[in-house]
Amino acid sequence: MQRYQVQCPLCDDTNEVNMKDHKTVYYIEGYNSNPNQLLSWSDPDPERTVGRDLLIEPEWVTKETVKCNNDHYIILNSCHYELVDQESDRLYGPASEFELRCPSCSYRLGEHTDYVVRLGSSLAMQYVLREITLSSDSNYKQTQAITTSKAGTYDQLSITQTCPHCGNQLFFNYSNRKVDRSDGFKDTTA
Repeated sequence: MQRYQVQCPLCDDTNEVNMKDHKTVYYIEGYNSNPNQLLSWSDPDPERTVGRDLLIEPEWVTKETVKCNNDHYIILNSCHYELVDQESDRLYGPASEFELRCPSCSYRLGEHTDYVVRLGSSLAMQYVLREITLSSDSNYKQTQAITTSKAGTYDQLSITQTCPHCGNQLFFNYSNRKVDRSDGFKDTTA
């Protein structure tokens, strides 16, 4: 967890907010009164906003309401950092981005966000890289690629790749969000 001092868009007051390390706040809405207590057909417009209201599927967005000391209501829109492509759109966070390395020679393989597979909106069709190992793991079904037919059949899949630096065979072990809803990367293990 990471702690941020988020400034109210309507005044100079700040609020302390805790977020998971992989989360980023990309859009902040400021209201003079509680927007959840108004009875209307449409959501009220905020008095002031900060950031860009990006087109991200609502199921991946977390909305947190905080109240500043001046009785302003602040709605923080956050999501996993991989969904916010431009770093300039990340207002607060992420605390850490996972950088992938070969377990044998530490060659940089890329960012964790490059290895998230989304084949649909259901949790069973979204696979997150959990670990990179030098040996196969019987808990993961070995496959050439993560396809819709494999994704619909197995919850944990493993893809083999060769390290471009040392030539060792690497096992990229994935599990879907049905097994583990987190975006976390366990480790690179030898």
